[in-house]
Amino acid sequence: MPYNLSGNPYPSNIDAATFLTANNTKVTGAIYYWDDDNSGGTGYLANDYAIWNGTGSTGGGGRAPNGMIASCQGFFVQTLSGATSVSFTNAMRASTATTFFKTEDILPQRLWLRADNGTHTNQILVGYVEGATQDMDWFYDAQKLRGNQSISFYSLLNDTTLLGIQGLAPLNGINPSPVPLGLYAGAAGQYSIFIDSIENFSAGMPVNLKDADLGIIYDLRNGPYVFQTAQGEDNDRFVLFPNDVVTGVAELSELHLNIYPNPNNGQFTLMLNSGVEQDITLSLFDVTGKLVLSSAKSVSSGNNFIQLETGVAGVYMLRVETEGKSYNKRVIVY
Repeated sequence: MPYNLSGNPYPSNIDAATFLTANNTKVTGAIYYWDDDNSGGTGYLANDYAIWNGTGSTGGGGRAPNGMIASCQGFFVQTLSGATSVSFTNAMRASTATTFFKTEDILPQRLWLRADNGTHTNQILVGYVEGATQDMDWFYDAQKLRGNQSISFYSLLNDTTLLGIQGLAPLNGINPSPVPLGLYAGAAGQYSIFIDSIENFSAGMPVNLKDADLGIIYDLRNGPYVFQTAQGEDNDRFVLFPNDVVTGVAELSELHLNIYPNPNNGQFTLMLNSGVEQDITLSLFDVTGKLVLSSAKSVSSGNNFIQLETGVAGVYMLRVETEGKSYNKRVIVY
């Protein structure tokens, strides 16, 4: 289905939901805005298409749509077969940018994730909202429209449809189905996946990311998940499990880690309890995914105490790797 450029012809805002509903036989249920990164055409590091639909919105260059289309604002829609035009009426006009188009009986739970390579970045939204299903929904799912050739991050529906916004049925206290994630990397190197924003999830609910290549399960609430990847598209490596139940990979409980004091002033001790003598690699990453410390160690069975130090305040992720497995702990330095 092609994408076509349209625009608000009125001297006032129009409500995006009303516009889409009135044109539901002509377009898919999403609006796309080109969102530049304000580099004046010299950078194009974060620019991409921002998306709005019934599930929520994602930012392109950082700004996320709010459901109102400004006067004279251009936007793209994906047209359905046979459609040649869209309709605008006075009923779509709105006097305020804060109008809510729908009252939800169940609070939507939304999770914005971002992939980053230190230079380029890309955002997706996975939302659990009333009215959405596990299938392709007209008003709640939006296909990924790639505008950044260096990085593209998306979820996958039925292993083939790439989504920039994916709406799913409300959790209602049950464990959700896994959400496959895909990544296009314009260049090989170090990348990270992290939570950009989270809405209406309980504080104790983990947001687990499964790395099938490395056999790792990582709770994104602990900070960015940092990894290496080759150039190209990979749709089989990552799966999102926003719950306590993760299948297919053994739980990371064979190596017991503790950090104290935590928070600390930059000097801290890693206590590591190992069942066997083995070699490990320690890596410390900052919140941008930059490696700030790396060290190889040999540990004995039983308790091991390793002194570590970093001089800059911030939130870090300490990763311990051994025998193809990875264990992660968050470190706070004040």
